[in-house]
Amino acid sequence: MLNSLAKECGDGTGLIEALVDTVRVMNIKSLAFIPARGGSKGLPHKNIISLGGKPLLAYTIEAAANTGFFSRIIVSTDDPDIADVAQEWGAEVPFLRPPELAGDTALISQAFLYTRERLAEEGFVPDICVYLYPTSPFRNRSLMHTLLAKLLAGYANVFACKYIPFGNCEFYDIS
Repeated sequence: MLNSLAKECGDGTGLIEALVDTVRVMNIKSLAFIPARGGSKGLPHKNIISLGGKPLLAYTIEAAANTGFFSRIIVSTDDPDIADVAQEWGAEVPFLRPPELAGDTALISQAFLYTRERLAEEGFVPDICVYLYPTSPFRNRSLMHTLLAKLLAGYANVFACKYIPFGNCEFYDIS
């Protein structure tokens, strides 16, 4: 049912609200997973640096909340300051990520698996999981709905990609 309804949504406009309502009625559990470690070497605490008057992380939390789709919006962090900012903007930080999952060589997939296991211990097992990176702050509701519609239409992975012409080269910004 979701697959056919999602296909009708096409570009994410129009029937997306029906899709979100269907997800709620069917009691599908969805997770927005936002990884935001504190130990960036290039720009320390970049996830909470102010951009346009609010923390970088806030844009991603708002984008997830504005979809009306997610059962839970979880920020995975090792940093208490980032946790505080995330909670101020409406995300959950039910636990801090252990140091071994927050270093320079740690994979986000490891942090995600850790988070999923911890949430399962609490009784929350999501049917749909979406990674949202704080360093891609300019997602609007239409883009989010388009990507969610594609995901629910059966695509295994979805992401935004923008063509950037540059001389004789072609670049793509993938968010």
